[in-house]
Amino acid sequence: MATGTDLLVAALIFGGIGLFLVGAGLREAYLAFRLWRIRPVPIGGLDEAAGTVTVSGTVERLDETVRAPLTGTDCLGYAWRVLGVQTTRGFDGRIEQSYHQLGTGRKAVRFRLHDPTGSVVVDPDGAALRLQEEHVVDPVDDPVGRRAGTLPGVDFDGPRQYYEARIDEGETVVVQAGVRPSDDPRLDVERVGVQLSGRGMYVSDTGQRQAMRRSAGAAALSLVLGLAALAVLAVIVGVVPL
Repeated sequence: MATGTDLLVAALIFGGIGLFLVGAGLREAYLAFRLWRIRPVPIGGLDEAAGTVTVSGTVERLDETVRAPLTGTDCLGYAWRVLGVQTTRGFDGRIEQSYHQLGTGRKAVRFRLHDPTGSVVVDPDGAALRLQEEHVVDPVDDPVGRRAGTLPGVDFDGPRQYYEARIDEGETVVVQAGVRPSDDPRLDVERVGVQLSGRGMYVSDTGQRQAMRRSAGAAALSLVLGLAALAVLAVIVGVVPL
């Protein structure tokens, strides 16, 4: 029979998970709404724009690059995550697998974005990166130590899955961000004298509609799972009877 302490721990767990997922879902829903509401503009017209804008163009290297840790690829930005795979055998003899996130990381540097009308500097510091992941079967490096991230009772010193997403030079991305003045001397007269930067930036390696659908789908999934966790919490605390 569950004790009061057990119920309190369960309530804290489900409450924390539920609030986190609902919050994440609302953030993704807001991103999807912004992508739907703010129509894209040509880069050549950014010198007359103000506030938050949406642009699409091809990525070019501005100065430095970064090295993605899993594949060793030089790129303009990356995000990675490592999952630990735990295999257990149930009482009925069935083999079950569970996945535990061992670590995540990301880094991005300034790059130039251009379309037929002009170019603009993008500073993705702090941006929300929504990039297509690839499963890396044989990583050149493991950014998570073999014993890092171990939880009580769970041994992660076993099989792992590695995922990496990148902003590569030459690919097309959608950027939504605020327009800021720029005095960068590397901007010649054929380029726009502003840059895209600031809080709330969004970078996606898909078209605007697909990016909107991606955020809307992520929002729906997070909200459904978060509300389900909060529903379990309501049952635990007795707000909703069984």
